[in-house]
Amino acid sequence: MNPSFPVPSTKWKIGWGVTDQCNMGCRFCYSSRVRRNGQTLPLEILKAFIDRNNRFIESINYGTGENTLSAIWYELLLYIQRIYGIPQALTTNGSLAPLVEGNPDRETILASLAEVDVSLDFADPQKHCALRRHEKAYQWALDTIKLCRERGIQTTIVVLGIDETLAIDNLRG
Repeated sequence: MNPSFPVPSTKWKIGWGVTDQCNMGCRFCYSSRVRRNGQTLPLEILKAFIDRNNRFIESINYGTGENTLSAIWYELLLYIQRIYGIPQALTTNGSLAPLVEGNPDRETILASLAEVDVSLDFADPQKHCALRRHEKAYQWALDTIKLCRERGIQTTIVVLGIDETLAIDNLRG
């Protein structure tokens, strides 16, 4: 560690987007042009950041892209869990459940997640799928919630805050 670098008085809560890949075409997406490029940060850079700073990190939440689409994300998740045990969370559009199905590291991946936040904007499947522009968006979200609850992973629902989604009837649903 650089002696001139001050030691933080509180630990960091990292919000990280390992990849800008996404498998949906949400109507509200602010970065849809970037998402088409599908760039992923190099694993060596991500590991080097963790190796240098792990003692300052309280937790990590992966968002800002659909990280479950990146093989590097799985490697990083397992590396951090195995070496440092830093609590990790994922914000997902629901792709976690279908993408870990059949993965030989499935149970280890799930055990590495302290929390999963699932985007579910509408109680109505057709409205949710239309907003996300993906025919399986609603079912994948439900499947991911179910999978996480079965494994005892803290699970929350993330809702896009617009008039339609924040309507009381939708929230009750």
